[in-house]
Amino acid sequence: MAACSSPNSRSPFPLEHFESLEFPSAARFMWANGARVGPGLRKLPLEVAWLEQCTFRKWNEQICTKARLLEKATPNKQGSPLVWDDGADAAAKELWNNATTWLAKRYPDKYDVDKHKVKPRTAVETAYDKDHTTGLDAFVALASIIQEDIFLMRATPEHPEGYVFVAGASCFSFDPVKRKNKGLLSLHEPVPWYPEMAAAVRRAFDNLNVDRPLYRANFAFQNFDDVITTDVPWHPRFEERIAADELDAKAGHTSYFDTTQPVPTTPEGAKELYVRVEYETLTRLPINDDFILFTVKTYVDKLDEFPKDAKLALLEGLQRADDGQKSYKSIDTPELYEALISYLSL
Repeated sequence: MAACSSPNSRSPFPLEHFESLEFPSAARFMWANGARVGPGLRKLPLEVAWLEQCTFRKWNEQICTKARLLEKATPNKQGSPLVWDDGADAAAKELWNNATTWLAKRYPDKYDVDKHKVKPRTAVETAYDKDHTTGLDAFVALASIIQEDIFLMRATPEHPEGYVFVAGASCFSFDPVKRKNKGLLSLHEPVPWYPEMAAAVRRAFDNLNVDRPLYRANFAFQNFDDVITTDVPWHPRFEERIAADELDAKAGHTSYFDTTQPVPTTPEGAKELYVRVEYETLTRLPINDDFILFTVKTYVDKLDEFPKDAKLALLEGLQRADDGQKSYKSIDTPELYEALISYLSL
């Protein structure tokens, strides 16, 4: 990979190629794309990169976590990782059929699929009916067998923002109940560049073809190695943060730092940070084509394990970042920012 002369000639896919080289999964996006800080929507190679499932240990661990969280989740209840609108029923059933067919072909070593059952080969042997009576059952089943958080956006012409978030299962990335029924702009309000890019993103949604899905990869920093973001009620230290009065109560973007843990202020401390990459895809459903599936796959890797060219790409991205982008990436204190710049410049 080091022989590639330009980031433009590089691809972060397929995942298993990088895993076989012990190349950090998060770092491949910086290596390939130069840590661009904008939305950066790109064509998704659907056949190999739609729903990325990791090597067995991480895959098994995250699937078991999601199944546990979703098993007893009540849709739309405060503190739930699940939101649902019955208007998404047909779309969810279509998504289940499409996704399980794709998973069986892409990962035959991880999924047993026949005309009656779908069974991920995890340590917890749970089989799911191939046919579901309700879309909610289909949606929860899919969310329980893949590592991605999944969300359905519905085209809503009467809404000023065009698309509305109507269904989601989010175990790792954010609290979906706070964002249900929000439009595109409202959903992304805390993203610093989004107001300027709103029209372009709206056009991307309007023009998204079934056979031309898109992806982007966004990065931030955190001081712990868990994929579960720190301000969701099911995070292990959520109550501890509330007791310490350290939780940012805004319903907007999450700061990925655990404020019960130390924040580095030196280059030596910065090397202990983790890079969080949220790999996002957008696909339009073929039949219920007023629905767009938005997926978020979270990768967390130790910064110190990044190869040199990925660190340089990060450095370039941070040096270009304005104050809003620094805040979005959880590095808005001058001491932390300078510590990171110093470490990445070594």
